[in-house]
Amino acid sequence: MQDKSQESYALVSCVVAPGFEFSDFELGKKEGLLKQYPQHEKIIQELTRE
Repeated sequence: MQDKSQESYALVSCVVAPGFEFSDFELGKKEGLLKQYPQHEKIIQELTRE
């Protein structure tokens, strides 16, 4: 286990294929996700704010 007093960093990347277009992007809202996927309520609650 690494000593937490040491500075550390992370490199994060995201790759999409085919190409990504913001005009095609739709961010799901918590309420709608809960209605559409009630079986996944626990993870939706954990990963969403509002």
